[in-house]
Amino acid sequence: MKNVLLLTAAAVAALSTSSAVFADSQGAFVQANAGHANSNVKSSSAYGVLGGYRWTVDAPFYLGMEGGYMNLNHSHFTYKNTLVTTDIVGPHTLTSQSRVGSKNEALLLGVNGKWELPGRYFITAHAGVARYRNVVRVHSTGTLDGLPTDGFHDRYRYYDTNYYAGIGFGYDFNPQVSLSFNYDHYAPRYEAFGVKEDVNFDAYGMAAEFRF
Repeated sequence: MKNVLLLTAAAVAALSTSSAVFADSQGAFVQANAGHANSNVKSSSAYGVLGGYRWTVDAPFYLGMEGGYMNLNHSHFTYKNTLVTTDIVGPHTLTSQSRVGSKNEALLLGVNGKWELPGRYFITAHAGVARYRNVVRVHSTGTLDGLPTDGFHDRYRYYDTNYYAGIGFGYDFNPQVSLSFNYDHYAPRYEAFGVKEDVNFDAYGMAAEFRF
């Protein structure tokens, strides 16, 4: 995916008939993004916001700092089970239903770069440290021989600090507004009951950026 983005950017730059840099990218910016995140656990929609500041290194190259929030995954599922047992009194039927909700999110702090290309196009890249959090909610109800049993409701939180990184290719509509297609990788590693699990998210989406 990274190679596709870079090759696309290079091809567009080569075919562009304009050689002038259109936007001065130095200054503060806010970026809203939305798309889809694929993971080894479950795929879901993803969205977030970034804010920061870029400085001119040697135009058309810019470097800056950024911080923000990303919602990587929000899912729900229901699990139903029926168990039939027999004791000295006779047969018994236990039914249960569990509703499970899970949300993965991250607070981001990192650096970003932008390379302005001819024809108002650009390539971006960023990387940094993410504070990941996975919140799992479980709500269970059931019946024993048709009579309600005590329900169960609990919430579990798992945390990790690890890296994030991504690249993008976009277009400056004017000096203040741009739109880009981005690929980002997020790599939380949660530990539960002494077992660590890698949960890798590959997020693809669009980002709208506003500069001040």
